[in-house]
Amino acid sequence: MSQLLTGHGSFGHFLFRIGKRDDESCPHCDNYSDTPEHTLGVCPAWAEMRASLISKIGPVEGEALTLRFVVGAILKSKENWSAFSQFAASVIKRKEENERNRDRRLPSPRSPIDSPG
Repeated sequence: MSQLLTGHGSFGHFLFRIGKRDDESCPHCDNYSDTPEHTLGVCPAWAEMRASLISKIGPVEGEALTLRFVVGAILKSKENWSAFSQFAASVIKRKEENERNRDRRLPSPRSPIDSPG
């Protein structure tokens, strides 16, 4: 939950900012910026989990699923807190797994020992 609420974690925007990625795009849908808001509200990769969350916390008519809305909802009941906690844990776990797999596929930088010279 803390990663979604703070933006510090497995989000392209954050990873780019700290120098772990070359850009901030979403690896799940190629959106130009992978942020907590993108993950929570629009990324198609999480549509099924988002639908489940919405069915439990029920956004107000006309209000998009935003971090602000979710914070308000999770403060209203333990059930809402639990639903968001499950959503966050599932999404972040998959995002972290995908990032580890991505890192494994990238060529590793040459160590100074391997460098000619």
